[in-house]
Amino acid sequence: MIKKIFFNTKIIIPILVLVFAIYAVNSSLQNEGIVAQEFENQDKSPRAIIIDQLSEEIPNENFKRKAINIFEEAGYEVDIVEGQDITVDFYKDLPSMNYKYIVLRSHAVAKQNSDTPVVIFTGERYSTEQYISEQLFGHVMRAAPLGVREIAAQVPTDNWTVVNETYQYFDQPVRQNIHAENDFFAISPKLVDEMMVGQFPSSTILLGGCSTLSNPSMAKSLIKRGASEVVGWDDLIGSLDNDRALLAIIEENVANNLEIEDAVSSHMEKLNKIPNWNVNLKSFSDEDM
Repeated sequence: MIKKIFFNTKIIIPILVLVFAIYAVNSSLQNEGIVAQEFENQDKSPRAIIIDQLSEEIPNENFKRKAINIFEEAGYEVDIVEGQDITVDFYKDLPSMNYKYIVLRSHAVAKQNSDTPVVIFTGERYSTEQYISEQLFGHVMRAAPLGVREIAAQVPTDNWTVVNETYQYFDQPVRQNIHAENDFFAISPKLVDEMMVGQFPSSTILLGGCSTLSNPSMAKSLIKRGASEVVGWDDLIGSLDNDRALLAIIEENVANNLEIEDAVSSHMEKLNKIPNWNVNLKSFSDEDM
């Protein structure tokens, strides 16, 4: 025998109305959440960071104050990382931190008139016990200002690449029983290529250090990692000249909306009027790859 099932419409209809009402409210809340998230993303301020590896050795508070002021007036949120906080791990994570503008005041090294990769100093003192695999595979190097010649004298000279009268770096990533307070870890383009996490959000990167664009090794790696433009020097530069140039580029680019290439060209026109000036500030972008 087939039993007939009867529904009580007086109960079912209100239940259906309630279900549809709950669904409609939930959909509305979800849509509002999506709109709010999109609005938040659109309204979020761009972020800039000043990475000041020279803060202890060659401090320049005036530079930081002026740079922060330019960025903040243009609507940026600004962070500062200094000294020992600038570690190898910090650089590994830098692309994922979502900075649109990155400014470095840092020692850097590149052997002149060669294809030796540009390396950038961290603020982290060198140790044979840290980053052992990174040392072995060339992601990081041991670097020092040349003011510590007595350290170089303690190891065979062919282990050191003497770049110029200011800098040197240690070629062989092997353990040495040398206590060197002025030695730092430095990151290589290979670390940018193989160990950095994430992509730069079309960031502008100013590499304020000696010879940071003496060859394009570091700039190419940063562009492949998502940077839109990289600015640096093709030779040695004094800290004060470096800081003045960085501020000029930031002001022209951020405050006056001048393209990076034009800002660099404009500042170089001024520098070239100085007698015997022979260092070039250069820009590098994906068009130069």
